Amino acid sequence: MGQVLTRRAILRGAASAAVGALLAACSSGQATDTPAPATPPTVAPSVTPTFVPLRGTSPPTPPGAAVSGVVPTPFSVPTIVPTAPTAMMPPTASTAIAAGSAPASTAPAGMPTRLPVATTAPVVGGFPTAMGQSGSLSNIAVPGDLKGRLSVLRLTVALPFAADGAKALADNADLLAYLRQALGIEVTGVVPPTAPAQLDLLRAKSVDLAFLAPITYIAARDEKFVQSVVQGERPDGKPAISAGLLIGITENGLLSPVELRGKRVAFVDADPLFGQIVPAHLLQTHPQLTEGKDYTVRRVATFEEAYQLVLMRQVEAAAFPALLYTPDRGVDVGKVKILDQSEEYPGGIVAARLDLPAADVDTLVALFLTLNEQPRDAKLYQNTVLSPPRGKGSFGGDTVKLRRAPDSAYDLLRKVPQELSTDAKALVR
Repeated sequence: MGQVLTRRAILRGAASAAVGALLAACSSGQATDTPAPATPPTVAPSVTPTFVPLRGTSPPTPPGAAVSGVVPTPFSVPTIVPTAPTAMMPPTASTAIAAGSAPASTAPAGMPTRLPVATTAPVVGGFPTAMGQSGSLSNIAVPGDLKGRLSVLRLTVALPFAADGAKALADNADLLAYLRQALGIEVTGVVPPTAPAQLDLLRAKSVDLAFLAPITYIAARDEKFVQSVVQGERPDGKPAISAGLLIGITENGLLSPVELRGKRVAFVDADPLFGQIVPAHLLQTHPQLTEGKDYTVRRVATFEEAYQLVLMRQVEAAAFPALLYTPDRGVDVGKVKILDQSEEYPGGIVAARLDLPAADVDTLVALFLTLNEQPRDAKLYQNTVLSPPRGKGSFGGDTVKLRRAPDSAYDLLRKVPQELSTDAKALVR
């Protein structure tokens, strides 16, 4: 019996020593001959693994935070839900997002689009810009059926060019707010200082829409980077068109432009078409007089100044629009007379980038036509639609409404650069 107990004690000691050696080998990383179990046990990790993001992706979100496209399991192990790849788009005016602003949502057609949060207007050509957030739309009916219908993420609008950009932005604040609310996307307005600067912005695709003078529109069409949207309409329902005049004082005996050889003529910088291009065309095509060679030009800022120079006999003739040649506009028709009159040409136009889809252009036309229904005493209507001197609109020709603009409406004006032996671009000043 004593020998048996001694043998068992010896066996127990040997077994204990073998187990201790096995545990020591496992802890030190040494391999053993012990076979691995068929199914390894599941052990929950005690330390949250660190994920290293791929280049171009965002860092991981801490456990427990809400993640778009990530569905947490009961063990907080993220399961990635695959999404469709996003098509890359070139950074045009419609897709470029300003620093500090969130991109606009692109809701399906017919669904309301959430307005993005933007704090800074993007820089456009280095010119004064503003976003459609400061305008007042009290008593204005904003259409609600146009949201989500544009394919662009942001709309950038080149307003009529002006030397005082800050004032122009203030005058058009209601328009920018109206476009923003109606379309449900961010809208940025930019004021170029000159017509050539407008062309540069359109050529670079830095703007989606532009309020253009007629000769600027023709130049842009010649370069094939714009399409027509809307133009003005007169009270009689016809397109807003007007003629240019050459006027002179009644007492000086001048009867026609032929007698202006060697004389002085006032041109008006504020209106490139009727203040400069049309009178030059009249003088060159009718009596075949050339500026600088056959007559001297005195340039002034406004038609009022040109009219006063004629009355004071400081010039023998002046450029003048037919629309303003009436007693109720302050013209004394007993003291001045018409020396020559041009054809009737269309006024200003809103044009869009040529690559803007046709459906987008249709939406923009529909939106601009809703301005016709706004209160006549609203700044939005007076500053956008109504032509001077009653309003500040840029469509000319006694505009009281807007209408869709066919490109063919500008065919007659296209003949002017040809007859001046130049192209429209050279006349954009």
